[in-house]
Amino acid sequence: MDNLELLEHLGAVEPPDEAVVLSANTMLEAEIARTVTIEAINHTAEKAPRSRRHSRVLVGGAMVAVLAAAAIGVTSNLLRASADR
Repeated sequence: MDNLELLEHLGAVEPPDEAVVLSANTMLEAEIARTVTIEAINHTAEKAPRSRRHSRVLVGGAMVAVLAAAAIGVTSNLLRASADR
């Protein structure tokens, strides 16, 4: 026997109306959903700086690779041009 049933048995409280129980259940479910959503947002916000940093490293690495390839291409074209003279 839970506390509510004990109180009902003792006559201290009236049994709750079905509409009141449904309303309370709906409010509880809404609060649970809101809390879970807030926690998900906070969890995502905590991970965001790491993913941004990771993206910056990847973009920086790609830029270095492109610049290195361009430098090698220009250098090889200059060497071919001077060899053809």
